[in-house]
Order: sequence, then C-alpha cells, then structure tokens
Amino acid sequence: MMRNSFIALITIVFVLFVCLLNAPINQNGGDILEYYGITQSLMSHGGIDLNVADRHELSREFGTGLLEDPQYYLSSPNGGEYPVHFIAYSLLLFPVRLVLSAFGLPLRLMFGFTNLMLLSGVVWFIMRHILHDERKRWLLLVLVFASPLITFLMWPGADIYGVSLILLALFLLAAKHDDTAVMAAALASWQSQPLTMVAAGFALIAVIDRIQTKRHFWDIALGSSFVLVPTLYSLAIFNATSPWLLFEGKHEVTILNITAQKGIELLLDLNIGLIWYAPLISLAGLGMVVYSAAKKQWRMGVLLLTMIATALVYETNSNWHNGTAGYGPSRYALFMLPFAIWALVSYPFSTKIIIGLALLIVGTQAIALYPNRYVYPRFANTLEHSPQARFVLDRWPGVYNPTPEIFVERTLHAEPDRASSAVYMKDISCAKGFILQTDWERTQRICNSVISTSPEISGSYVTF
Repeated sequence: MMRNSFIALITIVFVLFVCLLNAPINQNGGDILEYYGITQSLMSHGGIDLNVADRHELSREFGTGLLEDPQYYLSSPNGGEYPVHFIAYSLLLFPVRLVLSAFGLPLRLMFGFTNLMLLSGVVWFIMRHILHDERKRWLLLVLVFASPLITFLMWPGADIYGVSLILLALFLLAAKHDDTAVMAAALASWQSQPLTMVAAGFALIAVIDRIQTKRHFWDIALGSSFVLVPTLYSLAIFNATSPWLLFEGKHEVTILNITAQKGIELLLDLNIGLIWYAPLISLAGLGMVVYSAAKKQWRMGVLLLTMIATALVYETNSNWHNGTAGYGPSRYALFMLPFAIWALVSYPFSTKIIIGLALLIVGTQAIALYPNRYVYPRFANTLEHSPQARFVLDRWPGVYNPTPEIFVERTLHAEPDRASSAVYMKDISCAKGFILQTDWERTQRICNSVISTSPEISGSYVTF
C-alpha cells in the first residue's frame, strides 16, 4: 500500500509539472547557450562541436550577443569550437528535448522538466530505499520543496543536477553505502569542479571507516576516479586540465580571488546570501553540522571542513556575482542546502518537534521566497538589489559594503566589461557609491557633494 508521503510526492511533482508547463520561457540565464547548444549540435549532426548550422540556430534563438561571449565556446587546438562546460547535463536534457520536439512544445521547457525529474527522482529514491520513517519522509518533502531549490527548477543550468546528487550522496553515506555515495558526489562534480571537494571529503570519511573496520577500499578509489572524467575531456579537447585555466580577466580562476568576506557573503550577504532565502533551514541545519563538529563527532568535522573547502574553491572564480534565479541566493551557495537538509532529516526529533519544525519552515519559506515568485523567478532580478538590500541601503547605506562586483552590477542593472563606478540613489539623492579614482571628481559634481577622503585606485565605498 502506498504511503501518504509518496502520494504527497506525486501530487507535488504534478503541480510543479503544470507550473513549469506554463512558465515563461523567454528568459536567458546561467549557461543556457552551452547546454542548449550541445543539444542542438547533437540534434543536427550527432556531435558536440559548434558548426555553422548550429551557430545560425543559436543566433536565431538567443541573438548574437551570447555567441560572442568567449566564456561559452572555445576553439580547440585540434579544430572546431567546443563547449566549456562538461556535456553530462546536456546528455540528460537531450531526450527531454526530443519528447518536447515530438509534441511541438517549446524546447526551453527541457530545463525545467529535466531539473524536476532529477530532484524528484532523488527524493523518491531516498524515501523508498533509505528513509523508512514516515515522519522523516514528510520532513524531507517539506525541506526540499519549500527550499530555494524550487526557484532554480526553471534555471537553465546544472545547479539542480549537482545539488540533487550531493543530497543523494549524503543519505547514501549515512546509510553506509559509502562506495555509491562517493560515486554520486563525483558525478555531481562533473558540472561544477569545486564539488570535487565534496567527493574528496566523502571519500576521506569512507576510507577512514574502511581502515577502522579493516576492509579494502579499492571501490572507494574507483568511485573517486570519476571526478577525472571532465579533466580527461578537457585534455582531449583543449589540451588543458580545465578550460577555466585558459581564461583571463573576468572569468579567470585564481587563488588570489579568495577572501574571508566572500565566504561570509555566501551565507549573509543581503543580496546573494543563503540565509535570506532559507532562514530556518540554513540556520538550523548548518548550525547542527557546526555543533556536532564542535562536539568532536569526527564525521561531522570532516563534512564541515568539506563545506569550507568547497566554498574556498568557488571563491577562486573571478566572476563572483555570477547570476542567479531571481534575487538570490548565489549559485555558489546552493551546495550547502543538501547538508542542511540532511542534518535536519537525520536528527532524531520527536513527532511534535517534526510537525512544529515543518510548519515553521513552510511559513518562513513562504515569506522568504515570495520576492523571488517561487517557481517563476525573474532572472533579470540578479541585476537588482533585493528587498532586504534596498531596505538597508535606503536607511543605513554605510552598513552594507559587499564585494564591489555585487554592488556595482546590481546598482547599474548591468554587467560591465571592466571595473566601473556605481551610485545608489534614494529617490533623487545619492545615498551610497562605489567610486573609482578616475570618477571621483565627476561623482562629486553629479551628487553635489564634497568628499574629503581620497579613493583607492581600484575604488572605494562612499556614503553621501
């Protein structure tokens, strides 16, 4: 007999399917050009390289601007143009595209439908094979489908792919299926290389367990080796271990980009911080991981270090403010959600606490996700200050000093190609600015203010 939680899952998936079927599909975001482009190439000539016909089709679909952006396709030394991102996610999109094409439906729907199948499939597997407590199944449903993950269902990128596999890997690891857990984490890293830190952390836990129980760990090594597949792809196509190492400027990857401030921003920034879009989930879930690590539970300690290491690798990206589904959270912060969800589901709460927690999460998430319009986020809002950021900037502008890229792009409502100044206006008055030295005098004239402090060459924050 089917449990009520499975009926609820089927109902949720059906409702989300209907919502996605009627979703606005004319928004560009993420790396849509690549992921859509790979399916186009597979459809046109069975390859992944970009030919003339593919270029024509992509120009018709997206305009010429995206095609001219060098971050999506690179020329191979062996000839041809190839996508920068790995092809696994697009291979999942491809059969969905074929079905949509057969029914005459808009092809961009393949992102939402594929993401929904990935996320709901993982939730079903966990409920069916790992969670046997009906209460915990209900809590899992609430935590997943009331979280910011639903705003990323429409997002044309592999973020749901990665998050879903990390969630699966965490539950497999806790259930002592450490070999498949490591493999799932390795597969998650295929579309986002910083997630190799997650696979490494899970492998470390598995190896320590195997050593303590005097068992071999060759299967752990085999599962871990799957992280190398994108590297082999990149070596074969670009003669480099990662295509990101070939970039300079805005898309350059370097450890010099790492700062403590960015790590804090992933959680607390008024625009991109996870806490504003999943307040109770992130506070309670991640708090439990930190608390358990502090109590010298070594597995939790390794998981905490894994999260920190993953965040640090994400920080190496020069394109820190990299677009998101709605106002936020940052795509670089999403990997923390599976850890929070797993920690809350795994804790032995009483029935009353589970019910109360579920109700609180539904209530807080209804408020937190309202500005992002739930399943229908407006991707252009990634270039707008969030309601909480505007609230602070309008009243206490000197308090909010994020990484300049965040402030400048959301104030200018654009992604400038080079370092730029930006002034946040309250009504018709200047409230706060990030000003380059070359724009100092002009800004004083425009804002009718005299600022005595001389700016740094790279720019400084000013409150008017």
